[in-house]
Amino acid sequence: MKKRLKIGLMLVIVGFLSMVQAAEVVDQVVAVVNDNVITQSQLDERIQSIKKTMPPGANLPKADVLRKQVLEEEINRVLQLDMAKTLGIKVTDEQVATVVVDIAKRNGLTLVQMKEKLQEEGISYDRYMQEIHDQLLIHKLQQQTLVPIIQVSNQEVSDYLRHAPATPVKTNGRYHVLDYFIALPETPSATELEQARNLAAHIRANLSAYTVQTQDPAVQVIDLGWRKAEALPLLFQPVVEKMSLREVSSPIQAKNGLHIIKLVEVDEEAPGKKEELHLREIVLKEDPLNNSAQIRSRFLQLRARLAAGEDFASMARAVSQDPQSSVEGGDLGWLRAGMYDPDLEAATRTLQLGELSQPVKTQRGWVLVQVMGRRAIQDKQALREAEARDAVFRRKLDEKLQEWLKQARAQAYVKVF
Repeated sequence: MKKRLKIGLMLVIVGFLSMVQAAEVVDQVVAVVNDNVITQSQLDERIQSIKKTMPPGANLPKADVLRKQVLEEEINRVLQLDMAKTLGIKVTDEQVATVVVDIAKRNGLTLVQMKEKLQEEGISYDRYMQEIHDQLLIHKLQQQTLVPIIQVSNQEVSDYLRHAPATPVKTNGRYHVLDYFIALPETPSATELEQARNLAAHIRANLSAYTVQTQDPAVQVIDLGWRKAEALPLLFQPVVEKMSLREVSSPIQAKNGLHIIKLVEVDEEAPGKKEELHLREIVLKEDPLNNSAQIRSRFLQLRARLAAGEDFASMARAVSQDPQSSVEGGDLGWLRAGMYDPDLEAATRTLQLGELSQPVKTQRGWVLVQVMGRRAIQDKQALREAEARDAVFRRKLDEKLQEWLKQARAQAYVKVF
């Protein structure tokens, strides 16, 4: 059997792409999502890709139940792509190409070899690029929409530290982990447990068939991203710290199911390299009377007034349209990378202390930001607090994502036929 291409990133849907639509089938619309349609052939491809990845003898849901589950997932996918388009969120061809090249490198392939492997799998390279584009777009939508609204209070950090295990804080090393989760009832029967273990064995032997976007009702693949050991789920911490690069764990029993984890990457970070920024901002929002050009012009006037010595905090309280930061004089406090708007984060990377940014367009509006301080986290207690804040942030982000998807689904026009 030819060795299948192993893809470690969350963006690849090999099972879906490899399903070839029958040319003679006449499509019919099975669902409408706002102005978009989902066709029978698209749904059939998703269903067939699920069946293809299931182990022999696995018990799939009844055909009508499986169809409903897959259709709901497809509706959510189309809905998010539509939302990204509405919000003007874009992914460039260069960004897609960069990801494809990175995937090839991680698999020890050149781009030409990558295309050959895809061809062996029966996957159109253009179709593959489009799927990566769509998954990048969904990821960017979630980052820009959710990250700016997640707030972590000092009390939440204290509560986390109070209940966290007394494990020593490590000042180096981050782990990129994938979690393959098989759900089980709280009191599974012997048959259910045996089926889950068989599926776990199949997953471990066929990892390339399971990705973050796998449309399989029996398996959920979760990309935990880059995390320190202390920010990983408690069940995973002792396992991950003993794993080798790209190693796949044995099934880990939890109350709600089985987990299989893969250590995708390790980043050995030097002590003290972690950095926080102290930021403050002024936010202006577009409305029928103020378009982007008018807001940029107003920001130029505000920057000139600040350069002339006007107090930033007083100005933020008077004109900023962000209800949370304006009352604090625009002060956002100390923030780490990944804990605030990615566009704003990109703008702060090259700013010197006290320097004002150019106007930055974010999901909250147009922002003028100033860096008030930079600091490396070296103190052990400060590291514990920073990692606790990050862990709480990641947990809240995961919860908000599920809530957000439900709300978006409820507010959309969806018609199922």
